[in-house]
Amino acid sequence: MTPSPVTHPNPASGALEEKAVKTKIICALALGLSMTASAAAAQDSDSITINSSVPKFCQALTGLAPTPLALGELVDGVGHVVTSFSGDSDTNLATYYCNGPATITLDANPLLLSPAQVISDSSSFTGQVDYLASLSWGGAVLATNNSTAAAATSYSSTTARTGELIVSVSAPDTQGDLRPVAGDYAGSVVLNVNFN
Repeated sequence: MTPSPVTHPNPASGALEEKAVKTKIICALALGLSMTASAAAAQDSDSITINSSVPKFCQALTGLAPTPLALGELVDGVGHVVTSFSGDSDTNLATYYCNGPATITLDANPLLLSPAQVISDSSSFTGQVDYLASLSWGGAVLATNNSTAAAATSYSSTTARTGELIVSVSAPDTQGDLRPVAGDYAGSVVLNVNFN
């Protein structure tokens, strides 16, 4: 007996099922293509580290050397040392800056008779005049050092700093109130800058 061909009860219904299957396949393919395109369009990013440095630096912005101080006469009308200098008593190092923490030492060296000479009556006369040196930076006095001191005085800045750096001298004196002998006198105030 020959099998009879299978027929759909409704030929139109079979065509619809076939069309529906094809539509699903086409939709699935379209969705797959959309996902592939989306993945290809994604962007990557990276962070690149860069490095450099700034060296420690301290300098007067003008770069000029400090002006020597002409203090005037050191004795009064009766030969004793004056109580204050009559001439220039401070020098401005202009605007000075350090770009990081630094320590400045201030060392006052006495005014000494130059050239030195032997003083036979050392109970009455001297060839040394002492004084007080002061350091201000940006308006405030930060350190003082007397020329009689055994060591320098230091000031430490904990941060970068800028401002006018001024050294001044005051309070001339002799030990035992001795009279200075006649002649030229010279001394110095030494500043040293060291980074912390």
